[in-house]
Amino acid sequence: TAQTPPIRYTTTLSIGFPTAIPQEVDIVDNLLYQNEMYANIHYPARYSDELIQHYRNGDPGYVDTKWMDEVLRDHSFQQNHSLSISGGTQQTQYYLSTRFNQDNGIYKGDGLGYNAFNFQGNVTTKVNDNLTVVYQSSFDTNRRLGMSTNNSESNFFYYVAYSERIMAPTVYGNPSHYTYASGEHWNPVAILDIDTMGYSKTAMHNYNNSLDFKYDAPFLKGLTLDAFASFNVSQRQTNVLDKSMSVYDYWTDEVIEAAKGTSQYAENWNKTMSLYGKLQANYNKRWENHNLSTMLAAETRIGWNKSIGGNVKYNDFFTHDTINQGVASTGTTSGTRSDSATAGYLGRIAYDYQGKYLVELTGRYDATYVYAPGHRWGFFPAYSLGWRISDEPFFKRIFPWINNFKIRWSDGLT
Repeated sequence: TAQTPPIRYTTTLSIGFPTAIPQEVDIVDNLLYQNEMYANIHYPARYSDELIQHYRNGDPGYVDTKWMDEVLRDHSFQQNHSLSISGGTQQTQYYLSTRFNQDNGIYKGDGLGYNAFNFQGNVTTKVNDNLTVVYQSSFDTNRRLGMSTNNSESNFFYYVAYSERIMAPTVYGNPSHYTYASGEHWNPVAILDIDTMGYSKTAMHNYNNSLDFKYDAPFLKGLTLDAFASFNVSQRQTNVLDKSMSVYDYWTDEVIEAAKGTSQYAENWNKTMSLYGKLQANYNKRWENHNLSTMLAAETRIGWNKSIGGNVKYNDFFTHDTINQGVASTGTTSGTRSDSATAGYLGRIAYDYQGKYLVELTGRYDATYVYAPGHRWGFFPAYSLGWRISDEPFFKRIFPWINNFKIRWSDGLT
C-alpha cells in the first residue's frame, strides 16, 4: 500500500571572507619608502616633496586608493538549496530531487559568479518475482560569468598590486572615465566592469538517462541476467567579449592611451552524445568448501561529437556581441565532427576453496574504431592466483595479531 511520501528540504547558507590581505602602511610613509628605495639604487625620487605635502595636508583629490578594497567584497555569499521526495509501494518505488546552487564570488563586478541547477529521479518497479526494472534520469545546468580574456584571471592580482595608490579608479571630477592606474595601463576596477571591458560566459548542460532490466532466473538458482542501456547528452557553450577602452589621466582627464586592448567577440559550441548498451549474465554457486563465480557480458558504446566556433573583431565602433556585427574580413571560423564506436565481449571465471586458495581467469575480446578494418579486434586474457595464508593454522600460531594476509600473483595482456 502507498504511504504519504516524505518530503525533505535542506539549505546551506555560507559566508566567506578573504584571508591574508596585506596590511598597507600609511600613504605618506608609502611614498617616502618608495623614494628611499629609489635613492638606494641611485634613481631620482619618484614622488616630489610637494606631492607628499599635499597628502600630509589632506588636500582635496589626493586620494589613497586601497585597490584590494576596490575590487574585493568584504565577504562572499553562497547558497545551496535541495528538495527531494521519495515514496511508492512494495512493488514500485521512486525518488525525485532538485538542487540549486549559487555563488556570487568575492569580486565586486556586477553579475560575476556561478549558479547551477540539478534535477534527478529514478523509478524502480518489480514487474514480477523475477524481473526488476530501474529507470534513472538526471539533468543539470550551470552558468559562469567572469571577466574578459583581455586580462586573464591569473594576471588580475598582478595589476591590483601594481596600481598606484595615489590614483583613484576614475578621473577626478569625471567618474565616467577610468584612469590608467599603473604603468601597464590596466585598471583593475575597469576589468571587472563587464559593460566596459567585456565578459567570459560559460554555460553547460548535461542530460543522462539509463534503463536497467534485472532478471533472476527461476530455472537455475544463482543465475542473474542484466540488460542495461544509457543515453547521455552534454552541451557546452562559451561566449567571450573583449572590448577595448581608453584610459585617462587622473587630474587632467586627458587620454593616456586610446583603445587599450582589442575589441573582439568569440562564440564556441560543443555537443557530445553517447549511447551505451550492455548484456550480462552472472552465475554464482557455492557447495561445501567450494565457491564458483562466472560472468559473461557483451557491451558497445557509440559516441558523436560536434563543435563549431567563430571569432570576429570590431573596428573603433562596437555595436552588439554577435558574430555578424563585427568586421567580416577579420572573422575566423572552426568546426569539427567526429563519431566513435567500441564493442567488446568479456568473461570471468573465479574459483576458491575454503576462501583460501583462489584462481581467476578473465578475457576480453575488444574492438575500437581507432584502428583500420581488419585490425580492430583484439583478445586480452589475464589470470591471477591467490593464497590467503592468514587462514592457515601455522600462520595463525606464528602471527596471531594479523587478521588478513594474502599472497596474489597476476599476469595478463593489455
